[in-house]
Amino acid sequence: MKKKSFFMFVIICLFLVLVIVISFSNKNEPGIFTPEDTHVLGIKIDMPLNKVEKILGKPDRVKTEYEDAFGADVIYCFYKFGTIRFEPAGDLNYSVSSIVISQPNFWGPRKTKINDDYKTVLKKFPYDPKRAVKDNRKILYGSVNDNTGYESDNIGYIFYDDTGRVNDIRYHFGGEGFGGYTLWYKVKDDKVREIVIAVMNV
Repeated sequence: MKKKSFFMFVIICLFLVLVIVISFSNKNEPGIFTPEDTHVLGIKIDMPLNKVEKILGKPDRVKTEYEDAFGADVIYCFYKFGTIRFEPAGDLNYSVSSIVISQPNFWGPRKTKINDDYKTVLKKFPYDPKRAVKDNRKILYGSVNDNTGYESDNIGYIFYDDTGRVNDIRYHFGGEGFGGYTLWYKVKDDKVREIVIAVMNV
C-alpha cells in the first residue's frame, strides 16, 4: 500500500513539473505582431496630431502633400528619430498613419532598433526556420493558400534578394487592406536600416 501511495505521489509530482515546464515555455514564446506593437516613442498609430505634439513637441520640419485618395493634404512631421505621417481623420483632424524610425538609439517595437542584426528581429516574433523559401520569400508565421494566393490576416514574411541576402522583414495584422496594420523592417548588409509602422486608412 505504501509503495502504491509513493508511486502515485511520484506520478503527481512529475505531472506538476511537466505542467510548470510547459507553462513557462509558452510564456517565453513571442507572440504575433499586434496593434499593441504600434505603441512606440510614447506615441501610437491613430493618435491625433495635437496629442503627438504635446508628447514629442514641435517637429524639426513639416511637409504637406496633396493626395487624391483623401482629397486633402497629408502631413509629414520630421523628428530626430525619423518621420511621422498624418492623414485626414475627419472634422479637420489628422491622425498618425505611419511612424518611421530611421536613426539609431531610438526604440522600435519590442526593443528593436536601427543597426540591430536582422536575426534579433526574428527572435522577437514567431519564426519557423523549417519553412522553405519560395519566390524569394519565406513565411515566418501564418499561411498562404497555394491555389488562391489568399493570405492569413495575421502573417509574417522575410524577403530575400536574388543573392539570398535578407531585404526586409514584414509583419501584418488584420490583413493588408483597409484597417490592417503593418510592421516593416528594411534590412541592408544584415542590419536593420529602417523601421516602418503603419495602418492602411484607404
